[in-house]
Amino acid sequence: MSNKLSGSYKEIISITIPLILGNVSHTAIALSDIIIMGHHDTKNDTDLAAIGYVSLFFLVIIIAGSSFTKGAQILIAKHNGRGNYHKVGQITDHTLVFLGLIGIVLATLLYFSFKPFFFFLVHDPDLTRQGDLFMHYRAPGIVINFIAQTFVAYFAGTHRTKILGLALSVMAIANIFLNILLVYGKWGFPEMGIAGSGLASTIAEAISILVLFAGIAIDKQRKHFQYLRFQRFNLEQMKEIFVIGLPLVGQALIGFISWIAFFTFIARMGQTPLATSNLLKAIYQLISIPAWSLANAANTMIGNLHGQQKVEEIIPVMKRITLLSFLSSLIFIIPLAFFPHTALYLLSGRPEMATDAITPLYILLLAMLLFSLAIIPFNVIVSLGSTLISLGIEIISIFFYLLYASFVFLILEPTLTLAWLSELFYWVFIGSLSAWYLFKFNWKQRLDQIIPAEEND
Repeated sequence: MSNKLSGSYKEIISITIPLILGNVSHTAIALSDIIIMGHHDTKNDTDLAAIGYVSLFFLVIIIAGSSFTKGAQILIAKHNGRGNYHKVGQITDHTLVFLGLIGIVLATLLYFSFKPFFFFLVHDPDLTRQGDLFMHYRAPGIVINFIAQTFVAYFAGTHRTKILGLALSVMAIANIFLNILLVYGKWGFPEMGIAGSGLASTIAEAISILVLFAGIAIDKQRKHFQYLRFQRFNLEQMKEIFVIGLPLVGQALIGFISWIAFFTFIARMGQTPLATSNLLKAIYQLISIPAWSLANAANTMIGNLHGQQKVEEIIPVMKRITLLSFLSSLIFIIPLAFFPHTALYLLSGRPEMATDAITPLYILLLAMLLFSLAIIPFNVIVSLGSTLISLGIEIISIFFYLLYASFVFLILEPTLTLAWLSELFYWVFIGSLSAWYLFKFNWKQRLDQIIPAEEND
C-alpha cells in the first residue's frame, strides 16, 4: 500500500472497517462482562453496579493510554506521508518503552490501593468489596493494553489495520468464552463470579497481544519502518511525542473526572440507578463504535495529508468522514429507537430495569446523533497537531457539563432522564466549538508556517 493517502471514500472505509472490528471487540468485552454478570444473579444488583463502575475506572485509564498513543499515531501518519520512515520506528519504540513503564506503575497502584479510594467515592462496603475483587484481577490488563495500543498506533498510522481487526476480534471471542467458564464455573472450572469476569478479560487481552506479535513477526514492512530496534534514547523524539500526546492525555483525565463525578452522583441515588446507568453506558459504547472508529481513521487520514502538505484537502475529507459517521451511527440508533424495551431487556435480563431505562435511553440516542457529527471535526483539530486547542475545547465543554450535572444532583430532584441530558449538552459544545475553530479560525496559515520548517525531518 502506498504511503500517500487521498482521503477518498474507499480509503476511509478500508482503514475504518478493521478499526470498527477492534472497537466492537473492546466494547464486546465491557458488554459481555455486564450481560453475563447481569444474568449471573438477577436478584442482586451489587455485582452489576460494581463491575460497571470499576470498568469505568479501568476504561478511562485505557483511554488515557490510547490518547497518548493517538498522538504517536498522528506523528506516525505525518512522517509516513512525508516518507520519513525511520521516524516511524523511533516513535513506535519510544512510545512502547514509555507506556510499558507507566502501565506497570498504574497496575501496581490499582492492585494495592484501589479499595480505600473506591470506598471514599461510593461509601458502600458491599460495592467496595466486589469492586476491589474485580479490579484485583483486572489491574494487570493495564500493562497489556498499553503495549497493544502502541502497536495499534503503529499499524493504524501506517494505514494497515487488518491485523488489528483480527487481534481484537480474537480478544472479544476469547473474553465471552472465558467469562462463561470462569463466572459460572463451567467444564470443571471454579465458579468465580465477578472475579472470574475480571480474570477472563485480562486473559483475553493477553491472547490478543499474542496475535499482534504474530502479525509483527510476519510484517514485511518491519525493516522498512525500522521499529523494535530500541536504539539510543532520543530526547527530541520523546519531546515531539509529548507535545502532541500530553494534551490528549489531559483531555482523557478531564473526561475521567467528569465521568467519575457523574457516576458518583448516580451511585448516591442507590445501586439500582447505578446499575441502570451502567447499562446505558454499555449502550453508549456500542452506538459510538462507528463514529469512534472513523475518528481514529481521521487521525491517520488528516495526519497523512498534513505530511503531504495537502492542506486544502483536509476540510473536504473531514466532510466525507462526518457523513459516514452520521449514517453509520443511525444503523445502531434506529433499531434501539423502535425496540427500546426489547434491547434493554436482552442486555440486563431484568424487565423492571428495562422499563426504567427507556426514557433516558431516548435522551442518550439523541446525544449520540450529535456525537456522531461532533467527534470528527474535534478529531480533525487533534490530527492537525493543535492538541492545546482541542484541550481548551474539552475544558470548556466539561465545565458546562459538570455545571449542569451539579445543578441536577445538588439542587433539583435528580432523575436518570435529567442526568443523561448532560451528554446532549456536552456534545453540543464540543461540536459547536470545533466547527467554529475549523471554519472561522485561520488555522491553514498556521500549518503553512509550520510545514516548511519541518520538511527536513
